[in-house]
Amino acid sequence: MAFYLFLRFQVAQEPWPDFSDTIEWQKIKLLRGRIDPKKKLSYSAQNLAIKTAFLHHHIKLKNWTHLGRKAGCQLGEALDVPDAQIRRLGHWDTSRIARHYSSGIAKQGARMLAGHGSEAGNYYLSRESVDPTESLRRKVFPRIEESLEYIYSQSDDQQDLAAQAYLKVLDWFRTILLQDAVELRRFYPNSPLWSHAPFNTLEFRDFELQLEGTKKSNDLPIELQFKQLMPEVANQIQGMKEMMFNELAGLVSNQQQLGQVTNRIGNQVSEVIERLIPIEGFTGRFVKGDFTWITHLSNTERNCGSINNSSTQLINSLDICGHSSLISVGPTATTVPSLLNSDTDTPLPLSNRINQEGQNIPKYDVNNNLNTVGEMWKEWDQGLECESSGIRSPSIHYLEETYGTAWRVSDRSRKRFSRRKLFIQQLQSISKNLNIPEAVVAQKMESWRRYKNWSLNKLQKTLQINSNQWGEGDVELLNW
Repeated sequence: MAFYLFLRFQVAQEPWPDFSDTIEWQKIKLLRGRIDPKKKLSYSAQNLAIKTAFLHHHIKLKNWTHLGRKAGCQLGEALDVPDAQIRRLGHWDTSRIARHYSSGIAKQGARMLAGHGSEAGNYYLSRESVDPTESLRRKVFPRIEESLEYIYSQSDDQQDLAAQAYLKVLDWFRTILLQDAVELRRFYPNSPLWSHAPFNTLEFRDFELQLEGTKKSNDLPIELQFKQLMPEVANQIQGMKEMMFNELAGLVSNQQQLGQVTNRIGNQVSEVIERLIPIEGFTGRFVKGDFTWITHLSNTERNCGSINNSSTQLINSLDICGHSSLISVGPTATTVPSLLNSDTDTPLPLSNRINQEGQNIPKYDVNNNLNTVGEMWKEWDQGLECESSGIRSPSIHYLEETYGTAWRVSDRSRKRFSRRKLFIQQLQSISKNLNIPEAVVAQKMESWRRYKNWSLNKLQKTLQINSNQWGEGDVELLNW
């Protein structure tokens, strides 16, 4: 593509696009007709060019224009390229994310078809080891900087984003074209292309000699040589890596169990404290002398006379540590203050955060300032630990199982919880599909997110739209 555009603008001297007219420059076709660059190449011309190329190599077929798509699909299946990657390579995926949001670049499939394997990091081209100088780069598509300067000078609402992207791709093509030219010149030394600038300049010749010298001294990085020469050792290292992940998963599981035991103990302590609240209130009034213990009942048949019911009252016994007693108060008696309102004789709540079952409901908001997927899973499964105090908050999972919806009463709490729950359910579904612990899934999702340079918010929204982000069964996530 880089050489094709170079031939158009620098060899054939096609006029450089006028980026001041947004509508007109976007009418220019990539595959243009012979006369007018704004008319697309006809189907018959495409078919003739493809057919001529095949016949030149003595390949005779019935169908010509779609042969590449068919052969590419069959080759991908032979190399065990995932079906989702083949669909993205051939643009057969018609989902909303593929049509509107995804870049459409299937990097794993492209690596496998090019012979670099499925794992990231095995891709290497020796001609990329040396970058051309900036002065040499600017001799290819020399009007890029001038056009970019004009576009950036426009106001924000008038800047042409498509033009910016197009010019940045051309700038990237500069380096690719010069590096590839060194390689192609060895195979096609008599091509008339080399008679054009910058390939006929001393500066390009110096770059060519420098790149050739670097390739001879180091054709392949040592880590790739190690993989190729000692595959068994590489497999052993990979096996050790998997064992370490399994051990880590075991430690995470043990930590989860320990966190659950700690939570249960904390709940029991909270229940004991809640039961002591009314006893504490009663004890305080008793110490002040508001109540007296009746150790005997007056006999109304004795000479002491009858007892005035308006001046002596008996209150129901109060169970304190399993012992029953009767409480007596004078003519101006009041009921037990910890349990009743002295003005209205109506029950008072012991705490404004105790539900009908007597549970003390903690107040907690889902944290929207977390930085990693691992932290989001930890908040859900174990709770977050305060760095300053070392105290761990209750996990969202525990709050939901213990108190239901009572702990999230505000609209903000409910909305945050709903978004987080959808994300965690997706994570748990991936864990079941891949048969690996949720904590390991969180690590792989975080590695993939950082590679894509996505925010956590973008990751959550993407998974809501496309639950098959990592292919059928989420198998592509295993590579991370």
